[in-house]
Amino acid sequence: MTLALSEGITCRKVVFLAAVCWLSNSLTKFAKLNRLSPEIEVKLRFLMEEKFGKEVWERVSVDRRVANLHIPALLFHDTGDREVDFEESRAIAQAWHGAQLVATSGLGHKRILRNERVIQQAVDFINF
Repeated sequence: MTLALSEGITCRKVVFLAAVCWLSNSLTKFAKLNRLSPEIEVKLRFLMEEKFGKEVWERVSVDRRVANLHIPALLFHDTGDREVDFEESRAIAQAWHGAQLVATSGLGHKRILRNERVIQQAVDFINF
């Protein structure tokens, strides 16, 4: 979504849940989750850079992509999320002019999707 927005797609407002900011972190988490060896992770990084260029990590960093956006954004992220670190949403919110970060607690990465309060806040934000 942020790639599309930074490339000119328009919308009135956006809501993100447990947003990923850095592809590099996602690759590391993927490797750990799938119990890949450090050598395999290094090979995956090499293949990514070979296919998309060495600057791929910076080019797709969401905090860099959103720096020039002026679309109101509401981000929700649980401080105890074990899949995507809370700091990723914090970095996005700090870089994005007009973004607001709502921290939750006790919802983790998946329960945040079904939390009635989060859903209602998102709906209210989009509708008003």
